[in-house]
Amino acid sequence: MAEVQISLGNIQFANLYGNKVLQMDPEKWRAHHIVGATLSMMGDFDTGIPYIKKAIALNPDHSTLLFNLCSIYHTAKQYDNAVQTCTEVLQRKDHQLQGPTYILRGEAYLGLNQQKKAQQDFNKAKFFGIGEDSP
Repeated sequence: MAEVQISLGNIQFANLYGNKVLQMDPEKWRAHHIVGATLSMMGDFDTGIPYIKKAIALNPDHSTLLFNLCSIYHTAKQYDNAVQTCTEVLQRKDHQLQGPTYILRGEAYLGLNQQKKAQQDFNKAKFFGIGEDSP
């Protein structure tokens, strides 16, 4: 139900559903992910990020969760954390996430004024068919 609420743009309702599940079972990684993601969507990164980290701890093999954390760090302008987390995603060699992760890490490098590293990542993303119009 939380995912439906997100798709409808009802972020606060999605957050309520996620919190309700956590009250019933605090070990549900999806609920932690929903709560963390919705808090981050509402701009409360400091509160949301620990929920995402808990979701990762509960389901460490789910590469998309780690990618989402990288994306949240980027959105929060925590570029050092974004670079570190994106690098972890890339080390997993999940082909589906490689291109988007190189783009995110490249953008984080730009935020850190590391243009050369950013360009290298944008070039790597092109190898995966993503970012043809990247700087």
